[in-house]
Amino acid sequence: TYDCSVISAVICDHAEYQQRETDVRGIGQNCSYTLHSPNGTIESPGYPYGYPNYANCTWVIVAAEHNRIQLVFQGFALEEDFDLLSVYDGPPSPGNLRTRLTGFQLPSPIVSIGSRLTLWLLSDYAVSGQGFKAAYEGYAATQILTQLHEIVIEQDLNDKQKSAITEKMAEMCVCVCVCVCVCVCVCVCVCVCVCVCVCVWCVCGVCCGCV
Repeated sequence: TYDCSVISAVICDHAEYQQRETDVRGIGQNCSYTLHSPNGTIESPGYPYGYPNYANCTWVIVAAEHNRIQLVFQGFALEEDFDLLSVYDGPPSPGNLRTRLTGFQLPSPIVSIGSRLTLWLLSDYAVSGQGFKAAYEGYAATQILTQLHEIVIEQDLNDKQKSAITEKMAEMCVCVCVCVCVCVCVCVCVCVCVCVCVCVWCVCGVCCGCV
């Protein structure tokens, strides 16, 4: 909850945020990038020495069709509540908003739902942090699930970290599941087999009904 009387740039609701996005256009440093390489690094202008006031920058990451994008932050410091990095699954529209990031805590990794991810940085008229740095890489959905599974199994993670990873896997696992199943097969005449499988565990955290 924010006090709108403090300063007009404070984000009190979605409508005010949209107005702020409109107001900063044409003021300060504008930049726009479209990234088609399978992997790379994104840095805010001036990182790590501070981004400019009234910055209005977008980065559009485009992966191969049917692939997903994994975004891992390596540094993050924005003036809390006043300077924002918005992340969208697809074009920057309200319906595609994934999250808004601000402050000095390193965000968790983000995995896109589709093959396009947009980052939009907006800063106000005064005070700035170091900015942000993030590495991105395009993967097939099954590759990301496998990587996340290996992290859960091999690393010494606490319950909170494991829960966070499971949530990320569930977000992207709309149609793809990696399951461990118990199967019973009955074969007739050697070449004809009928198998019934019961899912006992799924990477994505939901029963996908493997048959």
